[in-house]
Amino acid sequence: PKSNIIESDEEMNKYKIAMGLRNPYRFEIVENQVYVFDVGEENSEEVNIFDINSKDVKDFGWPYYEGLKPNNIPVGNAGMKRYKFFNNIGDQEINYFDYLESFSLTRIEENFIKPDITYKHINNRCAIIGADTINLQVLNSESTYLIFADYCSGEIFINDIGKNSPDIIKIHNFSEQIFIYELEVINSNQILISTSNGVVNLKIEN
Repeated sequence: PKSNIIESDEEMNKYKIAMGLRNPYRFEIVENQVYVFDVGEENSEEVNIFDINSKDVKDFGWPYYEGLKPNNIPVGNAGMKRYKFFNNIGDQEINYFDYLESFSLTRIEENFIKPDITYKHINNRCAIIGADTINLQVLNSESTYLIFADYCSGEIFINDIGKNSPDIIKIHNFSEQIFIYELEVINSNQILISTSNGVVNLKIEN
């Protein structure tokens, strides 16, 4: 609420709608569905989806899970260093999880929401970037597709959000090494892509 200053965790928790997202990097809202593009730690990228009107707090599992599998590696080293510095904590061994308020017995694995879409950090892929919706006719079926790109690999993907399918279809791959910063749908088959080589106007063939 704009008129109030939230001064406590108890007050803030009244407005909490999701947790367990490692690094939510982009958001897209389509008909009250929130699509969260989540940058992974080591192995996986995620798209997590939930209803913005839901009264239940959705827990997407981080740091317990990355993608569809348990996360078994140390996490948050950079954040831990900052935490120790700003809280004047010495060099003694500290478990990062000890300082996560959400890391408690209330987070039960059976309650974790699995990501709707994942892909591996292979072929130079590193982070989902950009998000928009586009109407396309693919495989003889016209539908509204979620369109997004990978920052490092220069690949552009679509996902049939109308069918709640986890499958992604690659529709473009830049031949040269570039980085994708953002994309925006201009009309039914044309998108603008902001890249490290400037803005590209790309026509998508149905």
